[in-house]
Amino acid sequence: MLENMQSLCIRRHLRMIDKHRRHYVYDTVFQFIIDNNLKVFPISVQKLCSLLNTELVTLSDIVRHSNLRIKDVFDIWGNEDGCVMAYEHNGTLYHKIAYNDNKPLERIRFTVCEECMHILLGHTKNPSFNAFQQSYSPPTYAQYDEEARIGAGLIICPSQFYYAHSNEISSTHLCRICRISEPCANIRIKVLDKYKNELQQRPLYKQLPPISVSLTQLQNKKFFEIVRDNYGKATSFRLKKLPIAM
Repeated sequence: MLENMQSLCIRRHLRMIDKHRRHYVYDTVFQFIIDNNLKVFPISVQKLCSLLNTELVTLSDIVRHSNLRIKDVFDIWGNEDGCVMAYEHNGTLYHKIAYNDNKPLERIRFTVCEECMHILLGHTKNPSFNAFQQSYSPPTYAQYDEEARIGAGLIICPSQFYYAHSNEISSTHLCRICRISEPCANIRIKVLDKYKNELQQRPLYKQLPPISVSLTQLQNKKFFEIVRDNYGKATSFRLKKLPIAM
């Protein structure tokens, strides 16, 4: 499965990118959201991969169809969550996203979104960072990782929705609306609060589509109140007051 594949496995490092690069991430992700009218949440990661013409491959399938052990795969990935693989055929760059299907669904969703952002942001077009050739540059991977995490956060937790409800929304609300883990939701809130001015000042921000939340995902009456019309049809929802994440 992995033969003849030039793979770019994006490793995890910590390093904050500068304002210029953050603006590049915001503008690229916002344009993608606008072009594809991504407005129904929680977002489908399968749809996201389809829009990027990207296949999904599970860790279980890789181990089943190769002579690699799980540890071998993790060593190649550089982590235990997943990686994006890029390969060229007849002058066209193709992608596959491999992910650890043993992880919780919420973690898988963010992992896949993050790897999709490596594709959208053009990281996989850099042929000099091939993990199999061990020619990668840790500082560049640190930059790529930070950019991909910011992009994934904007895709999976829509900024315009959060800011519209920031006075009442908590990490518990956000994790259920976006189908991510609560620790991840906490981080998203901190990032969105920190960069609120930067995000809202980007010209494309005002063109983002209004968010519709799938009401079928909001069955927990502890956190949400479903609003129904005179015929009993669910039309919208209200957030119930919860402690705001700090």
